[in-house]
Amino acid sequence: MLDLSLPKISVLMVKPNVYTYPKFALQEGFRFSGYRPGMEEDWARIQYGVSQTDSFQEARDIFKRDFLSHPDLLAKQCLFVLEPGGKAVAAASLWPGTEFGQTHLRFHKIACLPDYQGYGLMKALLTKLLDIYNEINNDGFLYLTSKTHSYKAINIYKKFGFEPYLGEKPANWPVQNYDTVNPAAWKMIQDRIDAYKTGKKVFSVHNATVADSHDFADIICASWKAAYAGIISPEELTAKTDVEKRAAFFEKEIAAGQNYFYLAFDGDNPCGACSVRKSRDKNLPDWGEIVALYILKEYWGSGVGKLLMETVLAELKRMGYQNVFLWTFEKNARARRFYEKYGFVFDSTYKDSGLKDREKTREVRYRISLI
Repeated sequence: MLDLSLPKISVLMVKPNVYTYPKFALQEGFRFSGYRPGMEEDWARIQYGVSQTDSFQEARDIFKRDFLSHPDLLAKQCLFVLEPGGKAVAAASLWPGTEFGQTHLRFHKIACLPDYQGYGLMKALLTKLLDIYNEINNDGFLYLTSKTHSYKAINIYKKFGFEPYLGEKPANWPVQNYDTVNPAAWKMIQDRIDAYKTGKKVFSVHNATVADSHDFADIICASWKAAYAGIISPEELTAKTDVEKRAAFFEKEIAAGQNYFYLAFDGDNPCGACSVRKSRDKNLPDWGEIVALYILKEYWGSGVGKLLMETVLAELKRMGYQNVFLWTFEKNARARRFYEKYGFVFDSTYKDSGLKDREKTREVRYRISLI
């Protein structure tokens, strides 16, 4: 999963010895497949499914741009892993790149759907690509590109002999202020890898997928019980915090792709949840909206809420929104103080929540500028 709480800085890795690497095979039932006509849709689905693109169409456009320009390489060097039922669930390629000024082969667009992470598919793909690299004519220079928020994948690349590139700025590398940014990015990555290995507490934020629906529902329901016990009537609160019903609802919502869903983690344990989308308020049509932002009670005051808020605001800004709003209960003083602390301003707009006790559950709107 991508750690969205880290700034997205691109980095390069090189493999000094292309002949030495660990060997991993696919688990029984899985199999490799080279690209066949029509599999561009599978490739786009995988890339979009791991949040490498903001839309399915963007992933399609990338495949057309990067891959269809070399049709002779597709069958052998654009690989997929198929699960036992024949569905493509992971992809990677050995593809020409010009980041270093001349054309060299690189590992490109490695991705595995969240539901299939943990099966060793990525390691098997890397092994297969290195086997192919050594079967074909090559110049002995192999590299890959990644980003800071993919530090778990970078840790795997290191096990295959890839090393951080810390040399002079390559001719076609787009990172600005490279001499300062590149070493800072690698320090950030190594700090996260070290913490991950040792089990040190590290809060992070990731895109939520359909597989996370139950975790998302658990956090929402537990948070509602902790935050709204004195605001929503006990009967309604019980009805609104049925975890199984909530999980079914979020599974459909996440699959629909209309909202963006995020989970905050304490190590590997989910502890916060947030969803955002394009505005539903008719008088603020081009704004972004934070639909929900909740932290488990035991993490109140820990910094998780701050990290989750800062991450989703950065994501909304990246999506092109200049302004964002949210609704909260007028009586929810703790939440209002939190939003005000991070720059949200009450805009004197109220609405009926639709719950029975209308006086207690009236909602107020807060807004913030991202410019």
